[in-house]
Amino acid sequence: MGDAMRLKTVVAGLLAGGVLVAGLAGAEPIVIDGKGEILRDGSVGVSRNLAIQDAERKALEQQGVRIESYDSGGFSSLQADTGGRSGRTTLLQEERQGDVYRVRARVDAQRKRACDPPGYRKKIAVTAFPALYARHVTDLRDVRIAYPMELSRILEERRQFLVHHAADRTIFETPALAPELNRYGDTADFRQMAEALDVQFIVAGVIRDMEYLITPERGPWNVFYEVFDIPPLTRHLRVDVYLYDGLSGALLDQNSYEDTVTGSDVYFDAGVSITSEKFRRSSYGQALQRILLRQAADISEKLRCLPLAERVVKISEGNVYMNAGALSNVRVGDSFIVYHGLNALPNQVYYGNRVLGGVEEPKATLTIRQVQPNFSVGYLDVAAQSIGVYDIIRSW
Repeated sequence: MGDAMRLKTVVAGLLAGGVLVAGLAGAEPIVIDGKGEILRDGSVGVSRNLAIQDAERKALEQQGVRIESYDSGGFSSLQADTGGRSGRTTLLQEERQGDVYRVRARVDAQRKRACDPPGYRKKIAVTAFPALYARHVTDLRDVRIAYPMELSRILEERRQFLVHHAADRTIFETPALAPELNRYGDTADFRQMAEALDVQFIVAGVIRDMEYLITPERGPWNVFYEVFDIPPLTRHLRVDVYLYDGLSGALLDQNSYEDTVTGSDVYFDAGVSITSEKFRRSSYGQALQRILLRQAADISEKLRCLPLAERVVKISEGNVYMNAGALSNVRVGDSFIVYHGLNALPNQVYYGNRVLGGVEEPKATLTIRQVQPNFSVGYLDVAAQSIGVYDIIRSW
């Protein structure tokens, strides 16, 4: 197997797309060589990119990060460089030697710079958060939709994503079994929804606990409650969040967020929306807001090391159209890698009834020559016959 198929790497012990381990802080820049195989009639631009990735991988290994290489590909957001770009890389020398492209690069792999985003805004959708127990949320109006809307608002404010609102859609057949999408583990409907929404990632969740109980302890605060006939309550809060890759249906991350709040303003007899000012000012509302902020920060951290992944939507007269444009911060002159599916449509690999992903390989470099708000147009460095509509375009 050639170098081009061995350069996909993943940091051991993490899910694909994971964050580089600590220990790179303070690391000095490393001058190191990398190489990429040039396939017959293949793209030199792709080989150049693979050579840079090879140099970055070696630099990380020298810093004590354990890297595992493997040969399989996959139609997902996790292809190639699953650890992300490594700090700041400067090319010192590059040349083609026969069927190999060689580079010498200075790689600054400091942890604080590792996985710095190139500025592209990835598309993400936040779906409904069903409550596992309806009796827990009788006072919170339509919380299954209001909760993801609040999370979407916070994610939008971070300016890292293009957020598509999908709070009216539930992806779980049985919320109690989440993160399993359904009893068969089939991701076909999920992937179709991601395609229809035109998103790279989907966030979903389950409200597992918002139960309220009368506080049994007595104390000065309880005397106050008794005088004013306000029952002392303790209310729990647990919300699980699941992050999926829209291209493959793979679960990228899952986290549970919990808190417990005691006070007179944790239950709302008349009913309230979690987006209302009354709720925001309450003790319970402030606890929920803190959890929302943590969730948004964790999602941002998890996804910042992954490349932008979009689709070829049209090929015409040598031009290739991509479904990302100025709104995604794509610029004229930007370069992307196009990955082509190797097995027959629908380009999926199965294990029993479960879809594991698709097989693909990098085929061409796409250079952008025109940018519109929602799409871009570019040209390839190889013949367009090797590329097809629906192929994946990634930022590396």
